[in-house]
Amino acid sequence: MAYHTKIGCLHLLTSRQSKELVQVELKHDMLQIHRRNVLKYLAANTEIDQERRVLLQRSDDGLGILIMGGHDYGKPVQVVKPLDGYPAAACGQIYKDDIILSVNGHSVQDKTHDEAAALLKNAGKYVTLHLARIKPVEEDLVDKHEKTVELQRGDDGLGLHITGGHDEEKPVQILNVLEEHPADVCGKISKGDLILSVNGQSVEGKTHHEVAELLKNAGKHVTLRLTSKKLDEIQDQPANKKVG
Repeated sequence: MAYHTKIGCLHLLTSRQSKELVQVELKHDMLQIHRRNVLKYLAANTEIDQERRVLLQRSDDGLGILIMGGHDYGKPVQVVKPLDGYPAAACGQIYKDDIILSVNGHSVQDKTHDEAAALLKNAGKYVTLHLARIKPVEEDLVDKHEKTVELQRGDDGLGLHITGGHDEEKPVQILNVLEEHPADVCGKISKGDLILSVNGQSVEGKTHHEVAELLKNAGKHVTLRLTSKKLDEIQDQPANKKVG
């Protein structure tokens, strides 16, 4: 009988009812849990999701963020929770278990817990946090078709036609890429690509119109997460809508 080793990450509920990010390895019939080198594994085998930058104005009592983790713990710096009544909770964009990637442009990846806490404390009146969610995946289940494309909107938009949406009971898909527009010039977007997210916001469950508006209002710099895995063949037909 052939055995396959599977490796992934999960949150382990500790005796103190807190979550600890650990690496797990299933080999033969044995499950092993590793608390070391989780950051190294995450860097190579996780998908960053809902990546965003949040600007906060510090109140007299601080930002109102409780954090856990750090390089000395072998875990990413993570939001335990934003405290009610403070800027972090009031902004509505910071959530429990968010990963903090940087503070005012300074990476916290190699910072200890105390160093990350000090960076937040001494960041000044206006603080920009680079945040994300993580989606651990098994090594042998990584979708090799997925890609992330960054575009800068032109005067005439992105140059994309889309089809599909929740109301059409089809995935959101690139119907056409207009020549000499940003989507064409980047050389990474093809007819038939599925759109998974726009600036970190998933398009799952959104209608065709909602996705079109999301693309149109995504700002000057637009990050698309796509997959080239075809679920449906795209037929030559008039574009549903030009977006952007």
